[in-house]
Amino acid sequence: MTVPRFTGRAWAASPVGMLAITLLLTVVALGTMSSKASARSGALTTGFMENGAFGGADRGLWFDRSVDVGAGTARINLAWDTVAPVAPPASSAADPAWPGYLFASVDAQIQAAIVAGLRPILNVSRAPTWAEAPGRPGGIGRGSWKPDVGAYGRFVSAVARRYSGTFVDPVSGQKLPRITRFQLWNEPNLDTYLAPQWERGRPFAPGRFRELVNAGYRSIKAVQSKATVAAAGLAPFGDHRTTSGKRMPPIAFLRSMLCLDRELRRSCRQRTTVDVVAHHPYAIREPSSPALNDDDATVPDLGKVTRVVRAARKARTVGPKTPKLWVTEVSYDSSPPDPNGVPTARLSRWIAELLWRVWDQGADTVIWYLLRDAAPTPSYDATYQSGMYLLDGTRKPSARAFRFPLVVTARRRDRLHVWWRSPRSGRVAIQVRQGNRWRTVRRVRTRTGGVGRTTVPAARTRSVRAVVGGESSYAWSGSPASKVRR
Repeated sequence: MTVPRFTGRAWAASPVGMLAITLLLTVVALGTMSSKASARSGALTTGFMENGAFGGADRGLWFDRSVDVGAGTARINLAWDTVAPVAPPASSAADPAWPGYLFASVDAQIQAAIVAGLRPILNVSRAPTWAEAPGRPGGIGRGSWKPDVGAYGRFVSAVARRYSGTFVDPVSGQKLPRITRFQLWNEPNLDTYLAPQWERGRPFAPGRFRELVNAGYRSIKAVQSKATVAAAGLAPFGDHRTTSGKRMPPIAFLRSMLCLDRELRRSCRQRTTVDVVAHHPYAIREPSSPALNDDDATVPDLGKVTRVVRAARKARTVGPKTPKLWVTEVSYDSSPPDPNGVPTARLSRWIAELLWRVWDQGADTVIWYLLRDAAPTPSYDATYQSGMYLLDGTRKPSARAFRFPLVVTARRRDRLHVWWRSPRSGRVAIQVRQGNRWRTVRRVRTRTGGVGRTTVPAARTRSVRAVVGGESSYAWSGSPASKVRR
């Protein structure tokens, strides 16, 4: 993310701004669950995206703090235009040791993240001017205008080689770490990042993005055949009933990219090669509120994404396997400090519920934007206060709901259905509050990141929490999570 977006206002109010919301969490099945436990299992990864805290001299502190609030990954931005401000000779473009490349800042972030125990996702985006087509119009984001596909593929090859685990940096003499998860581009359904969206009344950006993804995928797999390659996350809202807008609705963009028509029938012969599709399900209301338009997608709408992907797999326009789903950006601004943000008590509940909802729809990785609030310069409206920490480093109360979420998902007869994610391994005690005391009603063995579902008695229960290793989760009180309004 290179410009401020989602700041607690409706996305529709600004093509580049969004209110933040969601969060996803991924899952590890519990080994010893009751018969009422979830049938769904899988790995859960949570993490953060940061341009400020991760890029500064005290990055090690902030990577450690991200671990403290439950992160297992970090989405690290590698800006092509910053690393390659000058065009390399074609014969040197895929060489990570070419002296014109400026990788030092990215190297430092990757090394600090790994020291903290994180497994990075490296995001490669934003073309340098020399790799854009001529004639970029005013008002179009830099690095977005018809990026050169061949140049991108060669640069991604240099990136994959540099972080293959075998490359020795000629400047430092050190062997650099291996990165096994890559993401290609960012929010290509916005002309801030890929333009034009339309050309002569026909979609342009989806086809160009397909070419960029295929080029990056080939380059990475040629170096690391087992690396995971993700397509860029799509922004959640677009301009409707137009063929000249600045934002294409994400589901319409995805269909076009994957060669499907509105009825999900094959519409072209091109194929997208990718291991993961991603989405950015920011929202303007509570996590149970779906997007108003069919081709937009926010928190409870991830099924729209997977439905298109399944149809594309059936039509053989995506592969080599059915792609997984990641959420690589999402957040809410908080109040305090932003007077227009979500109040603390409500934010904790929304964070926990969002994690459950995105997990329940099949996402296995979620990246929250940000870890630390941005300075309100020039204003709160123009910046983000979506961190787990205030600008001064104070940890927000809502960080507990991110690290150790618990949600009462439903009530059926005399039982409450409960979902949780554990921040550490051990035996999780599921407790209900009756009167003034907590009573353990179930114990389940889990590991770090383990997700579980069970039921507890509803009678006389005021709230529900989980406890592991002396640490207690966010305590859910009141009614179950709201049903999605369709």
